[in-house]
This record gives sequence, C-alpha cells and structure tokens, in this order.
Amino acid sequence: MANANSRQLSDPCAGDAALNSFAEKFSHLNVQTALIRSAMFIGRGLNFDENHALQVTMLSQIIFDATTTLHGLAAGDRQILIIGAMLHDIGTCAGMRGHHKNSCSLIMKSAIPGISHEDMLLAALVARYHRKSEPKEKHEFYSHLSDSDKNRVSALAAILRIADVLDRNHLQQVGEFTLDSDTKTVTFLLPGSIRSGIDLPAFEKKSRLFTKVFGRMVKIC
Repeated sequence: MANANSRQLSDPCAGDAALNSFAEKFSHLNVQTALIRSAMFIGRGLNFDENHALQVTMLSQIIFDATTTLHGLAAGDRQILIIGAMLHDIGTCAGMRGHHKNSCSLIMKSAIPGISHEDMLLAALVARYHRKSEPKEKHEFYSHLSDSDKNRVSALAAILRIADVLDRNHLQQVGEFTLDSDTKTVTFLLPGSIRSGIDLPAFEKKSRLFTKVFGRMVKIC
C-alpha cells in the first residue's frame, strides 16, 4: 500500500485517458482536471475503483451546480466536494466494513497541491458521511467544526450521497439528467431505461440527509 502522507503528482499525465473520457461525457461541466488528477493519483495508490470515483465526482458536480440557489455554497466548496467524491471509497483498501471512516482518515493524512489542510479536513468529513451515519455532534472532528463548517460538510455530504447511489452498481450508466425543483421537492429526471436500473429503496435512504439539510423531498421520475 502506498503511503498516503504528503502525496505529490509525479506524472502530470497520469489518468488523462480516463479523465478525458469522463470530461467528454460530461462536457457541460467545469471539469477541474488538475484537482481531479491529483486526487486520482492518491486513489490509484490505494487501488480504488477509478471509474466509479470519476462518475460520482461528475454526478456530484452536476447536482452541486443545479442546486446553487438552494445551498448557496461557493466555488471553494465545489473543490472540497470534488476531493471528497473522488476519494470517498479509498478506505476499501482495508475492506468494505467501516470504509467510510477509513477513507476519512486516509484523506486527512493526504495532501493535494494548492488545497489547505483545513479544506482537506472538510473533504475527509464529506467522504466520511457518504454512507451510514449522518453527521452528529458527538462525532470526532465534526464536533470541533464551526457551525458554518458543519453546515458545509452536511450540505456537501448530502449531495455526495445522492451521486454515490446513482452509481451504486459501479457501472457508470447515468449520464445526462436534469433536476427540477420547487419549494417542496427536488426531482431527478432520468431516461426510463436508466431510471429502471436505480435502486429506489437505496436512493430513498441516501437522499434523507438532503431532505434534512435542504428541506426538500427528493424523488426520481
């Protein structure tokens, strides 16, 4: 296993083929290739599922960009989401059980050029909450955050949970989709052929944090 401490991207072209493929698939996004490539370098050292990570990262950005009026987060928060999404599963290098906590620990021990230690901590917590328990005041590290940072982590984790469940089967089937929202509901509009492949009970479960944070029910149509 590669050491996760103070990683640097030694090969700036590493991962270009995979990243370019996803950038083309999601050409309407502001794809921050340098940041994603740096996170990819970390993930590859821990044998992560690269295509799942890229897919979840792209879907997370779509949701973030489509809900800006709802969450009111900044461009820097989008970067935190990208890191958390890219690295949310790296903890599986030690097994599936509790991998969200292991991912958090590994991200905290990692470094990405241009990203502050504080933002890496937030990204680690976003990854920690991509599954299982929602953020709680009793949780280590989260409990020491300011109220503002707690809100940022919860909002970004809520987005990541939905992006993750949209690729629950790790087959990268979801591409273009649109979101429709009103004062009560956020609706994901997916083609019928894609919608039929979504695990709806899992989607409902993982969208609960989004509802809790933003006060909107989430559904798929």
